[in-house]
Amino acid sequence: MSEQLNRISENNQTNQDDIFYKYRAVNNIELISDIFENKRLYASKRENLNDPMEGLYKISEEILKTELSPNFVKIIKSRKSLYKICSFSKNRHNILMWSHYADSCKGIAIGFRIDQNFRKVNYLPTLKELNEKIKDKSYEDIAKDILTSKLLPWKYEEEYRVITRDKYVKIEIVEVIFGPNTSKAIKNFIEGELTRCKLENVKCYDEKLDMLI
Repeated sequence: MSEQLNRISENNQTNQDDIFYKYRAVNNIELISDIFENKRLYASKRENLNDPMEGLYKISEEILKTELSPNFVKIIKSRKSLYKICSFSKNRHNILMWSHYADSCKGIAIGFRIDQNFRKVNYLPTLKELNEKIKDKSYEDIAKDILTSKLLPWKYEEEYRVITRDKYVKIEIVEVIFGPNTSKAIKNFIEGELTRCKLENVKCYDEKLDMLI
């Protein structure tokens, strides 16, 4: 067995309390290499995300009857456009996440810690409604509240987000999980990248199908 494959452990002994996971396909080698080399995740504009309802909201009747700024909608749109979104999950055993974001379980999940403010996504039965509570909030906070609200069908993602003006979010990589269908070639490539990027302390684990049931 190669020295690289010796890194793979059968048992995940990493403390999970403060670890988040980014599910990734490995068909874009440059993108994966950038994550390991620069210890960072890409933050996307909301219009580039896969939810067509991303960033939409409604205004309650009570707020419409108040002295709402005539430019309120324009201001909120402007504030939302300032931010980018970096999304990740707390759950590494999510079969839908593996299927949707890691190339049908052929990709990886990168476990990491983050030293930056993040928000837990709020899942709602209808679009986020702005009510009287916004009176005590800044336009920036209202925009961030909207950008961390999603409809209930997305709840399976157990998503957290960093809302930022930066293009990337710095992370501390602590582990890499291989999907149930990840090939030996991909495992060897990831192991090689970890070595090249001086991430020898990062552990690799194989996800087991029985953990996804």
